Amino acid sequence: MSAVWEAIEHDVRRVLGAIECVDGSTGARIGNPLQLQAPDARFVRNVSGLYALVSWTPLAAHADTFATPPATPAIGSQVLDVRITDPSGLYVPRDARMLLPRDPDPASAALPGSLFRPQRVPLMRSAMAPLGHNWSTLFVNVSAANGDALGGALIDVFDAGAQLLARGVSDWRGECVLPVVGIPVTTWGDGEDAVVVDRVPATVRARWPGTVGTRVAQDLVAAGRPPARLPIIDPDNLPAVPAPVAAAPIDIQLTAGRAQSLRVVLAVP
Repeated sequence: MSAVWEAIEHDVRRVLGAIECVDGSTGARIGNPLQLQAPDARFVRNVSGLYALVSWTPLAAHADTFATPPATPAIGSQVLDVRITDPSGLYVPRDARMLLPRDPDPASAALPGSLFRPQRVPLMRSAMAPLGHNWSTLFVNVSAANGDALGGALIDVFDAGAQLLARGVSDWRGECVLPVVGIPVTTWGDGEDAVVVDRVPATVRARWPGTVGTRVAQDLVAAGRPPARLPIIDPDNLPAVPAPVAAAPIDIQLTAGRAQSLRVVLAVP
């Protein structure tokens, strides 16, 4: 009798973290494949649709050590800037920031910075994305006083209680399709003689990040000539941009199943 030997090679590496890309309107995980790029880093999409960070040069020692990760650098002290794009064009490209290394303590698994919890990154829908039947939709145009289109403007919609309802980013044409999900078909109005109403008050706020965004003359927009650099921002870190230009808040009424257009003019220098 002859013996058969089988050699099995094990390649065990520590995952440094993971990103979960979700629809910015519904909060659902995005199923179609996306592209994640970062300097000296490699992401791998797993079967669950999460993007695992399997290597990053500054944390090479962490990736090669499983049981006892190095004590330095300190947890959350390193910044990895990630660019996320959707080849299908359904979602607007954006930047996101990961703070590394993640906390490897299982006791901290419920905390946002845990290694065992993916970082949730919302992506905003583009003009190509389908819209829900009962959604309230805003078609927003963002421009300078002279008509130049402002790309990369962050547009937020808040309810009367200052809760964020929706968020969008204008493209290089200054256009943004902003769906607001969850507006009820009917609701009770305020006041002593409250009645059933079909409109919900909301406030729109817009901020343009200056040189991080783009400014394109209307004749170039009409000719379909995009700038050399498209506007891609990190909505979660826009306050860190030097001197963002903000517009005065605009009060509107939202109605389920209704689309409306809105023009925002910013006093850019």
